[in-house]
Amino acid sequence: MPRPCLPAGRSRLNGMAGRKADLVIISTLPGSPCRVGGELPIGETFMYELTVLSHFSGAHRLRSLHGRCEGLHGHNWKIEVCVTSSRLGKEGVVIDFGILKEKLAQALKELDHAYLNDLSYFTKREPSSENIAKFIYEGLRTGLKGQPARIKSVTAWESETACATYLGSKR
Repeated sequence: MPRPCLPAGRSRLNGMAGRKADLVIISTLPGSPCRVGGELPIGETFMYELTVLSHFSGAHRLRSLHGRCEGLHGHNWKIEVCVTSSRLGKEGVVIDFGILKEKLAQALKELDHAYLNDLSYFTKREPSSENIAKFIYEGLRTGLKGQPARIKSVTAWESETACATYLGSKR
C-alpha cells in the first residue's frame, strides 16, 4: 500500500527501537517527488542529499523484448547519482564532488562506447536501463566504502523522456 507524502523535510519511520526500518525521505527541494530511501537504524535520518550527473554512449539489444528494441541500437545515457548522509565530514562536506564524479567516471568506464551485451555483467541479464542503473549502483557502492555518503539512487536516462532508477536492495 503506498504511503502518503509528508510535508517537505519530514520523515516517517516504521518499526521498533533497535530494529531496522524503512525510511521515507521527503526531499526539501521544491517540486521533488516523494522517494523511498533504504534501510536505516531507528532514529537516523538523512539531512544532506547530493546529486551528480554524467553521460556515456553505448549500444545494446534487448533480447527478450520483441519489437524495435530487440534490434541493435544505441543511446546517449544520462546518469544521475544521488547520495545522502546524516552528517558532514571534517571538511564540512558529505563528499567532495570531485571524488564522487571520479568514482562515477570509473563505474561508467566499462560502459562507455561499448556493446553492452558483450560485457560479462549482461550475459545473463538484459542490458536494460534498469540493469544499467543497478550495475552502476553496485560499482559505486564498492567505490564509496569508507565515505560518509550512502548511495540513495542511480537513475539511467536513455532519452529525455524515459529513465529507470535503482534504489538498492534491502540487506
